[in-house]
Amino acid sequence: MQEKLILLRTEKGIKQKTLATILGITPKQYRAKELGKVKFNGDEMFLISGYFKLPIDQIFLPTIHQNGELESISNQEGGE
Repeated sequence: MQEKLILLRTEKGIKQKTLATILGITPKQYRAKELGKVKFNGDEMFLISGYFKLPIDQIFLPTIHQNGELESISNQEGGE
């Protein structure tokens, strides 16, 4: 799940349909990407970054983190 993107979008009052239109996809396809079921590609990340005028890393979580994998790896390695 792209939590940073969801939070940013909702704070700014932007609808999923708006971002879907910018990306040239359907709202259903956009929802799947935001929920982490489908990955955003590089072009899509740059378009969204430009729309919000923020660096990509301030909007998107790495794949390993968005699915909760980072936490499980940390726990396996003895981290918190």
